[in-house]
Amino acid sequence: LVFLALVIVMPRNPKFAYDYKKGKPWKYETLFAKFDFPIYKTDDQIREERGSSAPDYIPYYKYSDDIVNRSLKSAEGLNLGPLRTAVVADLRDIYDRGVMSDEGVKDSKGDVICIQRDKKAIRHPVTDVYKQADAKAKLLADITALTNANVDSIFRVTGIYDLVVPNVIFDQQTTNLVHSESNSNISPTSGYVTAGQLIVSNG
Repeated sequence: LVFLALVIVMPRNPKFAYDYKKGKPWKYETLFAKFDFPIYKTDDQIREERGSSAPDYIPYYKYSDDIVNRSLKSAEGLNLGPLRTAVVADLRDIYDRGVMSDEGVKDSKGDVICIQRDKKAIRHPVTDVYKQADAKAKLLADITALTNANVDSIFRVTGIYDLVVPNVIFDQQTTNLVHSESNSNISPTSGYVTAGQLIVSNG
C-alpha cells in the first residue's frame, strides 16, 4: 500500500503537450512561460562561434635575455678588429627587436604575436621580429656599409653568424592556456526567458 502511494505521488517525466511542426502556425492558445529558463545554443552554434574566434588566436613567445647576453658576450670576445664595437652594437639592436626561427610564427591565423618580456606580455606585429636568416642579412648589410673589407668572409671565419640565434621562443603552454580560456568564455546560452513572458501567440 505504501509502495502504491509513492508511485501515485512521484512526479513523472514531463512531456510536450502540443503537436507542433517547425514552420507551421501555432494552432493552440497563446503560450506564456510558467517559469524562468535559459535558451541554450545548439552544438553547431557553439562550434561556429569558436571557429569565428580563431582569427584572434595569438601565439605567445618568450623573450630570452639569457640567449642575448651569451651571444653578446661571445661577440665581444671575437677577433673582429675595429669592427667589433659596431658588430656588438648592431647585434644588440637586432636582438632588442627579437629574432625567431626561420620557421616563422607557429599556429598563427593572423599577423600578430604576443611577446612576454620583463613580466609583461605585449602584442607585436610579426613583421617587427626578425627571422634568423633576415637578422644575419641585416647584420651583414649594416657592417658592410661601414667598411671596404669583405665582411661576409670575416663573419664566416670568426663565426659571428653562429651567434645570431633565436631569442624569441614559442611558448606552447601559455598559448594553449590563453586559447583554452578564450574558448571557455563562450556562453552556452543565447538568452533567458522569464516566467510570464510571451513565447508564442495563437496563429
